[in-house]
This record gives sequence, structure tokens and C-alpha cells, in this order.
Amino acid sequence: MNRIVDHDKHAIRLELLNRWRVAHNRLAASAADGDQFSAVPMSTECGVPGLTAALVISTGARAILLPADRAAEPAVHDPPTDSALVLQVLELHRRDGTLGRYIAVFAKEDHWDDIFCEFATDLIAHARENPARAPVIIEERVTHWRSFFSATHQREQEKMAMEREIGLFGELCVVRLLVDLSDEFDPASHWTGPRGHQHDFSLEGGAIEVKSTASLDSVAVTINGDKQLDPPACGPLALTLVRLSEDGPQAEKTSHLVLSICDRLDDPVPFLDLLQSAGMNLSSLIAEGGVTNSRSFNVIDIKWCYVDARIPRIIASTFASGSTPAGVTNLTYSSSLHDADWWAPETTMERIAGLLTRAA
Repeated sequence: MNRIVDHDKHAIRLELLNRWRVAHNRLAASAADGDQFSAVPMSTECGVPGLTAALVISTGARAILLPADRAAEPAVHDPPTDSALVLQVLELHRRDGTLGRYIAVFAKEDHWDDIFCEFATDLIAHARENPARAPVIIEERVTHWRSFFSATHQREQEKMAMEREIGLFGELCVVRLLVDLSDEFDPASHWTGPRGHQHDFSLEGGAIEVKSTASLDSVAVTINGDKQLDPPACGPLALTLVRLSEDGPQAEKTSHLVLSICDRLDDPVPFLDLLQSAGMNLSSLIAEGGVTNSRSFNVIDIKWCYVDARIPRIIASTFASGSTPAGVTNLTYSSSLHDADWWAPETTMERIAGLLTRAA
């Protein structure tokens, strides 16, 4: 098999990026007309004549457009339901006015633009080698890449699930701490993070934001929005850092932590309802007492401090105007919390509980 020359792929890649840019601008200009896609044909130098075109669908995702060869079509456009490569059949008018049947291929995740560009470049490069077999080659390359995209999607899902469980475990540590400290603490009322509140815990005299990490190399946490590290009007904001590991003699399963909290509550139903809001699968919790259906974590330490100017953060007052710039709707950033001088000298859970009780 002849190796495809590198500069050929480079030229294809540059043209794809250019065509996607043009398609995106056209779609943005015609959005008011309700257009759902914008197609820009590839040149004969970089495409397969009559067989490929760049495309941007209404979500802004990149795609490529291929003719639906009826002999190859069933195998091509009927991927598994969990496929990370999405294939959609479209009927579009050609420049000569005739109606053509095409397959739009795009990635399930919008943030895969760079990976998808490599897939599209590879597909076009191979199809150009033998235009007469283009439909068969397209099917072969889609099948070849689909397993890669699916594996990438699976790894991302596992990482996201892990990060969510680490964050949930840290918040549950604080819930159990407060339940043990005071009969007046009500998770259904005071644990507000799962309901999309500004802070994880909202008290009468302040608030608590919990950040959890299983990284031993650095203490960089993700901050969501310009209000998450902004103290509430009713009092100070206590930042709690929970450092975890996945092993150790005191490791505890997330499900066991949940059940231990339920055992402490007169009515656990509102608490369990909150857990569902937080994304926990209660059926896996109930199965076999939850002992085999969640990860185990060991609490290395828990630290706290009041949020003030020492903490690296972005809040409304960070900007010269005193408010978040118009159009900024999804502000997410990482903040390094490594400075030991921020944290209170006593780092036990009991000390944190005492602080939170006084805030309440």
C-alpha cells in the first residue's frame, strides 16, 4: 500500500479548516432564516471530485458531507446507537437544482474538533487515492475510526464520572460531619449545591464551598463561574479543601458514606432525593447494600480557610466595570490552592464543623 505523502494531508487539512470557517460564517449570517446547516464544497485539488464537502451544522459542530451510495449506504449510516461518530442522511439541492442524497458525518462531542479534523483529513486522503472505490473506502475508514472515537468517548465518560464522584465524596464528608455535630443541621435545607445554588452549603450566617481532589502532585481545583468564590451577603464564605486518595487503611466507599448518613437521619428521603439531583445512581446504591457499586476513597486531610483577597479567584469586582463582561456566560477556570499560609492551623474535621456551626 502506498504511503500518502505528508504534504497532501497537510493541504487537505488546511482546506478543511478554511471551508469550515467559511461554512460557519455563512451559517451565522443566515441563522435568522432558520438554516440548520451550511455546506461548502472542497476544491478538486484537495477533495474527491463531487464526493466531499465541508459542513457546519446548527450546533456549530464540524462535519463532512459525503454522497450516499445506495449500495454502501446501509452499512455506513446505521452505526451503533452508542457510536461516538454520528452519521445522518440528508437530502440537499445541488447547484444544478437536482436533489442529492448525502451522509453528514460529525463527532458526538463538539470539543473534538481537532480529532475530527484528523479523521476527515485521513478519510479524504484515502478516498482520493482511488476515487472509483470512494464509497467502499469511506465505509472502511469510518469503521476504522469509529472504534477510536468510541474509546475516546468512553475514557472521557469514565474521567468525568470519577471527577464527579470525587467532588460528591468530599461534599458528603462535610454533610456527615455537620449531621454528627448538630441535630439542627438538615441536609435537605442546607446542602444546596445539588440544586444548582451558588455555594455547596448555605447557612444563615455564611456559606461553605467544598473542593475535592485526588491529585497528590498539585492542588489545582476547578472553579465554576464568577460567584462560586464570592462570599454571600449574609456572611463569610468558608472554603473547604478535601484531599483524597483511592487507597489506604481507612478507605470508604461512596455508597457506604451515603448509607452512614441515612442511618443518622430520621427521614432520609429528602437527602436521597438530593443525591439523585447530584447525579448519584440510587439503584446501584441499593443493590447489595451498595457495597460493590462505588469507588473507595481515603481522606488524607481536610483544610479550611475564609475566602478573601489571598485566594486566587475571578469575581465580578475583578473586572474594571465591577461586573462580568456582557456575553460571558460560561466562566470556568482552575485555581491553585497550594499556599499553606491560607489554611487554618487546625485541619481536623471537628474544627471545620465548629467553624460552620458558628457561621450558622
